[in-house]
Amino acid sequence: MIISAGIILIKDGSILLLRNRKGHIDFPKGHVEEGESILEAAIREFKEETGLSDKDIYIIPGKEYVMEYPVLEKGEIQNKRVILFLAKYVGKDEVKISKEHSEYKWAPLDEKLEKDLKYPEQKNIIKQLLKDIQEIK
Repeated sequence: MIISAGIILIKDGSILLLRNRKGHIDFPKGHVEEGESILEAAIREFKEETGLSDKDIYIIPGKEYVMEYPVLEKGEIQNKRVILFLAKYVGKDEVKISKEHSEYKWAPLDEKLEKDLKYPEQKNIIKQLLKDIQEIK
């Protein structure tokens, strides 16, 4: 199984989404490297993909979301598990996306957000977030 980790970042009722060069919209995330904890990987990938510091975020304890789906890796279909940590934006800096992304946006966290997302696993995360929204405001 391939393990990835990322951050779902909330600011003023919106969440940060990145568009990669293939046109897919997703949360800041990436592979866990050897010797790295899942949280360390999530923060590293977040910093690499957004240009923000870990001091710009507050990770909300106990709010983790998991997506699992098949991927084609090295010519084989493998299962991928993505662990996403929920965080509030507490900084002032602007996002500076990495070269692997073409744009970013702060999308209002509401039912319409599901339409922006392509994959059912992402949509399920949004449904879970909408249920949790009162706790995270």
